[in-house]
Amino acid sequence: MSSPQDKDLSEPQPARAIRPWSSLLIRDYRLIFITIFCANTANHMRNVASLYQGVSPFGVFRAARLAGFFQAFPFIIFGLFGGVLADTLNRKS
Repeated sequence: MSSPQDKDLSEPQPARAIRPWSSLLIRDYRLIFITIFCANTANHMRNVASLYQGVSPFGVFRAARLAGFFQAFPFIIFGLFGGVLADTLNRKS
């Protein structure tokens, strides 16, 4: 004996159109999206400017590589430890 729920699962469902930008119709999400986009753009501009300052006065790319390394080093180290802590600690306790 089959129930109406079983019948619904066996029939193929009609395909819905995918609307990837439909979340931007929500005002709060749109504001967060614009803010994050602007912050990321500013961060990339700062990175390029700081690397350019390392190259300009010295004329060598070693300074640019060192500047990039020292900017990324804390994120790599603390990101690894933060990921391990997030995986091992229970947030609910």
